[in-house]
Amino acid sequence: MAMLSANSPQGPGIPARIAIGLAGLALMIAAVGLWLTPGLDPFPEVSLMKLGLSLFMALGGWGLTAMARLRRI
Repeated sequence: MAMLSANSPQGPGIPARIAIGLAGLALMIAAVGLWLTPGLDPFPEVSLMKLGLSLFMALGGWGLTAMARLRRI
């Protein structure tokens, strides 16, 4: 079995695409849910950490869902 490189025209298979897409969707939902849950919002340090974490999760989820859209040739 040949290893696929980053420049390979083949994307991940269908089961991997489903798993990657679900992981990306879960990260994006968690990024929104982080702001919907009650917590220690009066402290500015907590709000800054929540902002950084939610941006990291949203961008990671967006990247995973974009990667799940790669098609096999």
